[in-house]
Amino acid sequence: IQGNYIGTDVTGNADIGNGGSGISVYSKNTLVGGSIPGSGNLVSGNDEAGIQVLYARGVVIESNVVGTNASEDTVIGNALSGIFMNSFFDTTNYIIRNNVVCGNGGDGIHVGNTDYPGNVIYGNYVGTNRSENKRLGNLGNGIVTNNASFWSIGGTGTNEGNVVAFNGQHGVLISNTGLDTSDQVRRNSIYANGYLGIKHGSLDYIPTPNDSLDADPGSNNSQNYPVFTQVERDSAIVYLSGTLNSYPNAIFTLEFFTNDSADASGYGEGKNFVGSMNVATDSAGNTTFFDTLDIANAPGECMTATATDFYGNTSEFSQCAAITLKQPSLSVKDVSLTEGNSGVAFANFSIDLLPASEDTITVEFFTVDDGATVADGDYSDTTGALTFMPGEDHKIVSVAINGDTQLEADETFSLRVWNVTNAVIEDSSGNCLIMNDDSAQTYQYGVAEGWNLLSVPVIVSDARTTALYPTASSNAFSFRSSAGYETRDTLDNGAGYWLKFAANKGVFFLGTPLASLEIPVEQGWNMIGSITSPVPVTNITSTPGGIVTTQFFGYDTGYFNVDTLKPSKGYWVKVNQAGTLVLSSVIRYSSLGKIKIVSTSELPPPPPNGEISNSKSQIPNEFSLAQNYPNPFNPTTVIRYSVPAPSGRDLAEGGQLPVDSWVTLKVYNVLGEEVATLVDGMQDAGFKMQTFDASGLASGVYYYKLAVAGQNGILSYSDVKKMVLMR
Repeated sequence: IQGNYIGTDVTGNADIGNGGSGISVYSKNTLVGGSIPGSGNLVSGNDEAGIQVLYARGVVIESNVVGTNASEDTVIGNALSGIFMNSFFDTTNYIIRNNVVCGNGGDGIHVGNTDYPGNVIYGNYVGTNRSENKRLGNLGNGIVTNNASFWSIGGTGTNEGNVVAFNGQHGVLISNTGLDTSDQVRRNSIYANGYLGIKHGSLDYIPTPNDSLDADPGSNNSQNYPVFTQVERDSAIVYLSGTLNSYPNAIFTLEFFTNDSADASGYGEGKNFVGSMNVATDSAGNTTFFDTLDIANAPGECMTATATDFYGNTSEFSQCAAITLKQPSLSVKDVSLTEGNSGVAFANFSIDLLPASEDTITVEFFTVDDGATVADGDYSDTTGALTFMPGEDHKIVSVAINGDTQLEADETFSLRVWNVTNAVIEDSSGNCLIMNDDSAQTYQYGVAEGWNLLSVPVIVSDARTTALYPTASSNAFSFRSSAGYETRDTLDNGAGYWLKFAANKGVFFLGTPLASLEIPVEQGWNMIGSITSPVPVTNITSTPGGIVTTQFFGYDTGYFNVDTLKPSKGYWVKVNQAGTLVLSSVIRYSSLGKIKIVSTSELPPPPPNGEISNSKSQIPNEFSLAQNYPNPFNPTTVIRYSVPAPSGRDLAEGGQLPVDSWVTLKVYNVLGEEVATLVDGMQDAGFKMQTFDASGLASGVYYYKLAVAGQNGILSYSDVKKMVLMR
């Protein structure tokens, strides 16, 4: 149905509406309008709905004008809803895209009684024209889902967000008599509506309050919204922080919006989308978030946010937080330099003020011993005061460092600031690392009989495995979440390695101290190393700051929690995102950038052949298909499964089984179509792992199926699990 004027004259300006709906669709796979220029319809002035769809699957409504004249500047509203869809079919592929829906007597877009993933409302203008320069609101709500689950209202792709403005009631109303709707509302521009920007459940004007652990039922599971604790700006950069309480050990996507002013309720709306981030709640259902956003192209006086869980349930808008001018803050930068054998070198500490101020700012400073001391002649005691004149944002404090020929580890001291006027102190302490430049020394460590989790804690000239651990009885194994175990001929600082020994031994490294280290990590489990000095886990920082980790695990015939990373040992840790962990021998007094440790009952993977006392044995005793991790994911995730030994068969020499089971692991979309085959062939018994890369697939729900058959061809095991790709 394309290119028609339905309810107006041929000019598109006069109302000569029909007595019923403009277009009624009862046939499946109908296209109303289309993407080709001129294929859209003008549907205005009719006595019922503009476009209604009843009992028809797979309908696409695209690029129509519903409720105005052809120029989109004058209301010629339909008496009821602009677009009304009521299916009663559990089906997919309903698309409502790139329409202008304004001035109608009911809701702008109303969809009901569908319960299947894959239906979308993308890129529509609901209540205003494409130029957003006319108030053409619908009398009812902008967009309504009524007993309609798994709809995507807006999305993360280009031009998928809707503009929903000037409507008489709610911007988006999600109304469901069941407990869970999973209607995600993503990256839309929602503003100037008569009631709330997003509302769960009913037409009342009262925001749904947050509750502890998100236990209350309702539309979109009555998903809790974030709570801001700070929103400050420096020019066009906004620094924000806050909290979210919801159900435990789950991942949520937060979206942030600026507004010219707060809604009358104080909650929402969300005019300008400015950024998003993923967060993970701990076992108590709590998480904190920190972010910086550039709002140069989306200014506003206040900010609001939504939270969407990995099932697609989006919260109402949070309470608006005023964007206040950030008070100038002072921070001291770390510095490092080589000691030298004689004379004096200078450690130049940078004192930065952000932003520069119109006021005069003063601050005092002093040095503090750590490993380096004034008494030992390592550096000169330094105190004083600085004055930042209006517009100045940077000062240097120089501290004299004395060279010597003494063989010693790298040492540190700090410069601290205090007693500031007209500003705040963000980071009061800068650390100076004095790097020893004298000859290498020998370091001795011990290894135990059996498997050891080890690392190289010093800088060595020969990093071959055979040179560092000549008595090892196995290869060195590293680990990556994306690849599993890999053998290594040379060993890197910062990585953890499994090595096996036939007896207790001493190992000797000839090298120089390693005082700090940046260790890249992948999302998921990582084996990391240590440095020359012990590092308390509470002193570990990350890039980006605040990476969420599990506790750290050491190994001694079994896994145990540690609070300090010791030299020469390796450790397991699981992280919520890719980044860098920073180990340093310098004690950090500031919390800036430190990791957030959340305890877990999950154990790390076993050693390469599974020999570990408090984890599963090398050969499982039952089939299993684990939930993929991470989930939701983008674009890769890891799927683990186990294949047991067949009944009545003995292990071959060395604990290895002959190939005995035909294993298939396949991925399907929500239509049941196969999209990927990860495994299809004979496999040994054991614990298995496959990485699934969904780079070429669209966001949505997918299913993965494990099927195992014996050599006789009879199916032994089958299981299916759901995963969510969220871009």
